[in-house]
Amino acid sequence: MLFVSSGTERGPYPALEIAIFRALKEQVKAIMYRQGYLVDTVLSTNPDLVLIFHGIYRHKFDALSKDISSIRKLGFKTAIWLTDDPYYSSTTKALCLQYDYVFTQDRGSVSFYKECGAKKVFFLPLATDPKAYRPLEVNPAYQSDICFIGVAFDNRLQFIDSIADYLSTKNVKLIGPKWNQLNHYSRLKEKIILGKWLKPKDTARYYNGAKIVLNLHRLDADKKINKNKHNIPAFSINNRTFEILSCKTFQLTDMRPDLEQFYTPQQEIETFNSADLFIKKAEYYLKHHEERNQVAIDGYRKTLQENTYDKRIQSLLKHVRNS
Repeated sequence: MLFVSSGTERGPYPALEIAIFRALKEQVKAIMYRQGYLVDTVLSTNPDLVLIFHGIYRHKFDALSKDISSIRKLGFKTAIWLTDDPYYSSTTKALCLQYDYVFTQDRGSVSFYKECGAKKVFFLPLATDPKAYRPLEVNPAYQSDICFIGVAFDNRLQFIDSIADYLSTKNVKLIGPKWNQLNHYSRLKEKIILGKWLKPKDTARYYNGAKIVLNLHRLDADKKINKNKHNIPAFSINNRTFEILSCKTFQLTDMRPDLEQFYTPQQEIETFNSADLFIKKAEYYLKHHEERNQVAIDGYRKTLQENTYDKRIQSLLKHVRNS
């Protein structure tokens, strides 16, 4: 297999690519492609499948589309794994028709791509890399009552502002870009670590050091940053869900329709749908150490059993072989 990277060093993509490529090498003879002449690389390696990761952030987007067309004309099979659905449906609507196989990390986008004319479309969620996200002993610098790591999208800013009074009384670590846009930034700034994306090893340390890790999904209806003019709803959970639980850490997450397809709430993960409920549950689990740990342990076991990249690659290969 020829695995073609996203072409960007921004955000989570490089770490995800390393994790996926590691899983690929366990199951197939794989080659990582990052730059150069894709058609020449395909001709010299003669892969059974060319797998494009993400595909919409490559610096030479039009050139990639041309290369994929040439590769298919030469008789090579191609696939794309879209990992930011449905936030860029305006772009991926046309993109999905360029490949033999389309894999999407969001279940709600499967029917959308089929309606667009794609023939072989499969749900393939993201997962965790247990080599990167695992239980660790960490020093006090990484420890907190409540931790959140991620970009300050508008819905996240609004939520954190709504519980600022509560967070001000706790040992909190809020890490990522743009958190200085909070209305209550001055009140919470001592709890905020502004910066770019953390490397997995640092993210895992903060997860391990937290009693509760908060997970807030990105909104599918955020017109300010999304290119989802088709208003495709988001169904599936993000990779953060799996990575937190892979550290054997307690997670308190907002809801997605697909969540219960992966985890049992109150047993392997905890959920909330309002600021008041978040505060109520956070207070409860901060005071009930054994219950908190048991939920984290059960979520950890389920994650290693079912939600690793090894499992995802097995699923991908099965779809390709059987279709």
